[in-house]
Amino acid sequence: MKILVLDTETASLFGKIHRIGLLVASPDQEEKVYWWKGGVKNLGFKQALADCDYVIGHNLKYDARVLAEQKGVVNPWEKAFDTMVAASLLADPKESYSLLSLAMRYIDYDGRHDVAMDDWCKEHHIKDGNYSLVPD
Repeated sequence: MKILVLDTETASLFGKIHRIGLLVASPDQEEKVYWWKGGVKNLGFKQALADCDYVIGHNLKYDARVLAEQKGVVNPWEKAFDTMVAASLLADPKESYSLLSLAMRYIDYDGRHDVAMDDWCKEHHIKDGNYSLVPD
């Protein structure tokens, strides 16, 4: 079984894609993480999407929309699992469905990487979580 975890980074809601992040995992191979800037045609992204058994993402509908509109990539919905949709079915409606909140609630994530990123952004005067300005 091959699982692809997908995330896009944009500068604003439905803004231009700055980065595409993928984690490819399978039981018989070591995990691989890819961050792609710019085009996807020559990087094997479409093939990785076609070759996987499952595509997992948080708010996958958003990622699929910007990828289709900007890169011509169509998400294989029959393979999709959206953690935000799952959270909305399982969690109290008053709770946040943000990935950070879910990670802290369900897998005891302490948030230290997010705090470090927030501190770096403050130090470099980057506001509103615009991660497109963070260097590789």
